[in-house]
Amino acid sequence: MRPLEDIEAALSRLVERPFAQRARGRPTLDVRNLLHQVTRHPRAEALLVAVNPTDLELLADLIPQIEAELAQSLEATGHGNAVVRFVADVGVSPGSFELRRWRPDITQAQPSLARPSRQEARYVLGVEGRGLVPVHCSPFRLGRAPDNDLVLDDSTVSRYHAVLELEADALAVTDLKSTNGTYLNGRRIYRSRLKGGDILHLGQLEIRVEKD
Repeated sequence: MRPLEDIEAALSRLVERPFAQRARGRPTLDVRNLLHQVTRHPRAEALLVAVNPTDLELLADLIPQIEAELAQSLEATGHGNAVVRFVADVGVSPGSFELRRWRPDITQAQPSLARPSRQEARYVLGVEGRGLVPVHCSPFRLGRAPDNDLVLDDSTVSRYHAVLELEADALAVTDLKSTNGTYLNGRRIYRSRLKGGDILHLGQLEIRVEKD
């Protein structure tokens, strides 16, 4: 497991200079303070990091890496299998952030927390026994529970197993602390971007990702 100091240094390298260059005089997100607040949060096993929509747009291509580093920081401080997600909120000032508890089993986030739609790209999922299923919204939730966007009747799939989201120019998948895991092309993942032709396994159920 990586030391917390190494994660802090990696986050600083990842965010500070690119954000300052893109922000062009706007207040800069303090990632060191963010890391400290995340690791000290009383409900750190599943957190939303709410930021200004413009800040989220500026960091769009870096968000998956930032979320992964923050999740690793929680694991390093004793919060195993933690989940951290960035969301946009117009009520948060530029350069600032707010930490909120996230419950992955809630199907709809508050409207103010919805990620901004930045593209028209469409994806379809080839599901065993179901044919092609369009990803018609973002976020797009998958699992056995009847209120998912795609209900999967498979005993190896968790009630709320994973979520797909459109981010920048790609589709991203996040595992929602499922029992049997989410696998991308044979490798277990927590969060990853997807491309056409990728093969997901939710438990033992195979799903092929295709761009429409």
